[in-house]
Amino acid sequence: MRIFSTVLAATKDALDYRTEQGLDIEYIQFAAKHAEPSRVSLYQRFAKNIGRYLPGWEFVRVTKNPEYVKFIVKRGDSKK
Repeated sequence: MRIFSTVLAATKDALDYRTEQGLDIEYIQFAAKHAEPSRVSLYQRFAKNIGRYLPGWEFVRVTKNPEYVKFIVKRGDSKK
C-alpha cells in the first residue's frame, strides 16, 4: 500500500503543479515493462479505479506492445 500511496501522491502533485501553471491536462499514461509484473499490477489497479482516487478522471484503455503495457486515463470532461 505504501507504493500505491506514493504513486497517487506523485500523480496528484504533478496534476496540481500543471494546473497552477495554467496547463490543461487531459490524459495521463502509466507505462510498465512486461518484465515488471508488480508494476504492471500496480498501474492496472490504479488506472481501473482512477475515479475513486482522482474524482473526475476515468479509465480509457490499455495498450500493449512487445516491451510495455500502457494504461491511459483521461479527465471525464475531456472533449477527446
